[in-house]
Amino acid sequence: YRILMGGVDGLQVYAPQSEPGVTWTLSVKRSAQLAAEYAAAQDLQGQNPHLLKLVTQDHRPTDELFTAQLQALHQRLYGSMASDLWIQESADLWTAVDDKSDPIRAWAAVISVALRDPAFLFY
Repeated sequence: YRILMGGVDGLQVYAPQSEPGVTWTLSVKRSAQLAAEYAAAQDLQGQNPHLLKLVTQDHRPTDELFTAQLQALHQRLYGSMASDLWIQESADLWTAVDDKSDPIRAWAAVISVALRDPAFLFY
């Protein structure tokens, strides 16, 4: 797996990849999806949230705490304040997924996309 993610093994690959490859991209995508699903489920169903501390499954994009949670998520992942465009796009994604599924999967989608953003990956 080290080679697939762009690393070296010292036997066949002697230098790390200088550019992302297909297997790296697919590995990052799947890792982000799994991490996001776990984080959303644990935080929204558990007693001690780590990432989604401000919202419950009942909060919607029209709630102030929802927007505050998106801002806090952006600050934690990227180390900067979220733009209005990022907030709106994230809320739109959340709504689209929630319409077809549930709040846990909606938050998982938002987190997954954030974890795959190059601004996060190469921070």
